[in-house]
This record gives sequence, structure tokens and C-alpha cells, in this order.
Amino acid sequence: ETDYQSPAGDFVEVSLSTGDLNEAYILIGGDEDADGGNFENYLDVLHVSGDATFVINTRLVGSERDSEDVYIPVNGDVTSYAHSIGADSEPTGEFEDVSFEDDNGNQIATTLAEFRSQQGVSSMGAPLQASRYQLVAGGSGTVIDRSDDTPDFRQPIARSNLVLTQPEVGDVNIYTLPPGPADRVDQFDDGGEAIGSGDIGSLLGEATETDRIARGDRILIEVQASGVYGALFDQAASEQTAVGDGDVDNIRLEQINTLLERHEGVHIGLETTELGGPNHGGSTLQFENVDSSDLRVLPDDTADQWDNPDAIGADPLIGGFYIVIDTRGTDPFDSQPRDGDELTFDIAYESPPDSRYEYENYDFASGAQPDPFDPAVSEVDGLEHFPYYGSRDATVSANDSFVFEAPYIDYGETTLDNELIVAAEAGGVISGETNIAPGSQAEMQLVASNRPNPKTITIEEIEISEDGTFEVTEDFSDFEPGDRVEVEFYSQGRLIDNRLIDKRGVRVVEDLDNPSNFEIESLTEEADVVRGQRLSVIETTIVNTGEIADRQLVEFTLDGETIRNQSVTLDAGEEASLDLSDEFVVLPVGEYEYTVRTEDDERTGQLTVTEPDSENDTRINSLDSQGPTVSGSPGEPEEPTESDPEGLFGIFGIRSRDVAVAATVTGAMHLLGQWT
Repeated sequence: ETDYQSPAGDFVEVSLSTGDLNEAYILIGGDEDADGGNFENYLDVLHVSGDATFVINTRLVGSERDSEDVYIPVNGDVTSYAHSIGADSEPTGEFEDVSFEDDNGNQIATTLAEFRSQQGVSSMGAPLQASRYQLVAGGSGTVIDRSDDTPDFRQPIARSNLVLTQPEVGDVNIYTLPPGPADRVDQFDDGGEAIGSGDIGSLLGEATETDRIARGDRILIEVQASGVYGALFDQAASEQTAVGDGDVDNIRLEQINTLLERHEGVHIGLETTELGGPNHGGSTLQFENVDSSDLRVLPDDTADQWDNPDAIGADPLIGGFYIVIDTRGTDPFDSQPRDGDELTFDIAYESPPDSRYEYENYDFASGAQPDPFDPAVSEVDGLEHFPYYGSRDATVSANDSFVFEAPYIDYGETTLDNELIVAAEAGGVISGETNIAPGSQAEMQLVASNRPNPKTITIEEIEISEDGTFEVTEDFSDFEPGDRVEVEFYSQGRLIDNRLIDKRGVRVVEDLDNPSNFEIESLTEEADVVRGQRLSVIETTIVNTGEIADRQLVEFTLDGETIRNQSVTLDAGEEASLDLSDEFVVLPVGEYEYTVRTEDDERTGQLTVTEPDSENDTRINSLDSQGPTVSGSPGEPEEPTESDPEGLFGIFGIRSRDVAVAATVTGAMHLLGQWT
């Protein structure tokens, strides 16, 4: 191929067809800059037998690791000169036909180490960085120094490039999944193989993005990150081979622990955002001593989560990862999160200012290679050094948060005592909202317990939509208004003690659309008031003619302006009388319409405002009034809230009593043009 592209620190797959040849060689690195100096500080020769496909762990290139750990064979055989016989060794074995000559055929070096020195290649200070590295395939092992001081084969047969891009941290996204083991796709699948990277699509198909997780549901965390997988999968040849074969089912938790313990400048964590007090030290996700059924980490071998494929190459072997967490038990957190805790998952590549990652010194001239995970630099203010950031780079990170909650059910139609309201009819509807994961298996059971043989209605397969709402239709005609009924809401797949999500009483009614009905039984139809006096002549009586107690807002308007909003609570059959004795009139002389309105009813009346006969008329009831009169039979309505308007004068920002007192001082007060 023209280019093989991958983030630095990750894997890249290379294929070579030797055609009629039985073997071939690949020269990697040795690029020169415009001034003729080597700028990659890396040069190696690979031997390939026949057609071959191999995977390069770019994090380990040039380190002291064995050839098969760095250049992982998938099909055919591939061997590195530097990583097998050593750069300071004379050609032998697969490399016995390798020689180092000038353009005229004169030998200029006996080892790869000598040729590197002749080419000006110096020791690597860090892993292969983001850049372009030449790949040249040769039909023979004769390596030459061309007249332009560029290394090449005497018989080059193909050219390509290894393009390493800068590692990136993308987005973090939180999803919720129905309850179940972390290592299973289906919540009720107890057998078969544990989930792997090939099951990510199925998981996402069941997942719902969210900012709240109900206890017992699974957490799915999507992480877009590149540049760390070479370090993650360096510990076993079999795992590296699995990467090459595209057969990595999961990232073992031990591998994540090892990565975090190394000085790679990588932080991965999920923990409580704010501690809840001295008795709650917070919760932190653990990556050790945890069973795979509680915590599973899956590598994304598709990289579909990235919008820009240039960031990770055309065919990345790993483009990110997913974390699945089962929250039904106490693991995998060190301390189980409490209801209401906010938890944040974050990933960061650390880069302290004015310093960068450096290998320990090693004898490059003698063919030595550095330990890949033993840098010479120490933490700076607690920050390690990510191997691919320079002294001018800053720490990059991504995170997402969610609130951990107890599962709950909010029914759409309830009484003031939070009893569920159900209509005794064939097409009865129950709706509501929940925070348990959409797709969860849920059922509801209603039991009428006031009969010798209790009537039970079970509603199975309740579908919880993506926004957490649900609605079911059932035949409740066997119930009768007044029956004592209980409802229980269950969610399957949880621990036995936690399957009951909600239990409460049910109020059975005849009409679900109007279980309560606040009718205006009476209203003063005509009222005459002297300007400046109270509106006590306007009275109304509200009656709840429905089947259940309810609370509604009663609105009084005058001349199109709201002068009072009053919350009124009435039992079935209860009434309340209200008046406007705490409101004063400042409207000009004339006739005005007033309205009393509930959620169910509305009535109007006519107000006539007359001119006071004398100044003393403005003082009536201003100082000795007993305030508003509100009475109920047999109950009393609630007082207006502080946020409600206090009357017409409240509209103008002056309290009723203030204006009344002011009116006793002078009858010629001018208030926004209303007084003359």
C-alpha cells in the first residue's frame, strides 16, 4: 500500500507480496530532512519469507523487546535485524545475505550498528513519534548508501510509508444498559462465551445515552482514545498475536492496572465527583481483584466512534474502548456509590510543562536498546510524561459524568397522597416515567385486597422508551370505584431483593380524565366598588365534584390582569369560599370584567368603579380591615404563595396596605395616572 497509517503507540498492519521471490527485505526508517540530516533516529532491516502480513507494535519499536513482540507475524514470517540478532551483530541466520555498501558496491559497514552510525542515526530518546517513516522492499539484502546519503536497497522493488499520527483523546460518553452481568450481551444469558469486541454493536443497540444511572442497571462507557494500545498489549505474545488477527475479545483488567502503574502519563478513572461528607469517602472504580462479570473492558476494533478517520488511520486495529459495569452488587467499586452521588469518568494524557518523556541512557553504538517502560524523567507536580507529548504540550483529557440514583417510578396520574389513579374501564391507561434503563424487562401487578377472592391483574412486558416513559393499556373493568387496590412494579434481571421498584396504593375511579373537578358553584355577578376601597364584595365558592382530593390554582383576573393566584386543596365533595377583601381598587371610574378560573371551570362578573364622595371614603377599611376572608366548608384553602401577585397595587410594585395608608394622607395622590 502507499501508506500504512496509525496513531503513534498503537498497532499497524503491513502486508508484503514477494511475487516470484521466496524472500524479501524491508528497510524501515532512515529518512532525512531537507538539510541532509537524519531526523527519525531509527533504522532497521526486516526479513520476510514469502507473502507475509505482520503487525507492528509501534510502542515497542527500537526497545529491548524480542522481534516477535515488535513485529507480530500474522501470515508468513517476519524478523527484525535489531530485535533478533542485535544491531551490533554481523549478518547471520535470516540476515546472512545482508550487506552494507556504498553506491559503487564497496562495503562500508559490517553491522547494522555501524551502518546506522555512518548514516548519522543516533539513539532514540523516546518511542517512535508521530511522523513519516519510509518503508522500502528489496529483492536482495544489499543495503546501500545512495549518492544522496539516503539508505536504500540495491534492488528496491516497492516503496511505502509508515505514517504515525499524534495520539488523541476524543470524547467520553455514558450509556445505560438493562441489568445483567458485565460480560454478557443479554441480561438473561448465563451460558455461552463471554462478550467480546465483536459484541459492541449489540451492546450499543441496547444502550441509551444518559446522565443518570439507576442502581442495578449496567453502565456502558465509550472512550475515544488512541496511542495507548501498544503499551496495553505488550505483555504476552499470544495477546499480541490476537491483536494482529483482529481477535481481541477484551482488555484484561491486569493490563489496565499495569498501564496505570507504569510511567506512561495515562490516567483512567471513574470516581465520585464530590465527596458526600466525612463518613463517605467516595467511590472509585477498581481494576484489580474484580471479576469479569462485574467489570469488562472491550477494545473497539472498528473505530466507528471517530468522526474523523484521519485521526487514527484508515484501518486501525484498535480505535478506542468500552467499559461495562454491573452495579447490582458491591463490586467493582471500592465503596458502593450512594444514591445521589455524582460520578465522573475521565481519561487524561499528562504532560508537565517544560519537560518531556525520555528513555534511560543506553549504549546505542554497541547495539543496545532501551527498556520501553523505564523512563529517565520523574513526575512534575504529580504529573507523569505521556511518551508522545513534547515540552510545549499540555495535558489533554476528556470526561463525562452521571448521577447514581435509586430506581424509581413516577406515575402520570396520582392523588395528593401519591396513590396511582386507575379508571375502572376496559381500556384503562397507566402511564409514567422511570429512571431504570430502557429495554429493561418490567411488569406491573395490581391486586384488589378487599375481596374474599382478591382480583389480580398482571401487566407483562412493559416497554420503557428511550426517554424513560412508559404507557400500558389494560382491562380494569373488574375493579370498582372504592376498591382497595395495591400496585407493584417489578424489574427483572436484578438481584432478588431489588426487583421490586415501587409499591403503592391505587385509587379506582370512574373517569380518569376528570378524577377531580373544581366547579365554580357561585360568583358575585355584579359588584359596585368605590375607587380606593377593598374588593370584598367579589366572592366565589369552589366545589370539588370529582372522586378524589386534588389541589388546583384558582385565578382571579380583573380587566385582563391577574390579581391573585391561589392554591386550593379540596377533598371529593368539599367546597371553599374565597373573596378579594385584601385587594384595593385603583382603576379609573368605569366598568370592568372580572373572571374566576380553575383548571375545570370559568365564570365572569361585572365590576363598576365609582368616584368617592369625599376624601374620607378612601379611608374606609384601610386601617381597621381584618384582611382577606377565606373560608371553606368543611376545609379551608391555602393562602396565596409569596410569589403570587398581591392585588392591583402589587402589579405596580406597591403593597396593598402601603397604598391604603398613603391614600389616608391625601386623596390627590397620582399613581401611574390612576389617581387624580
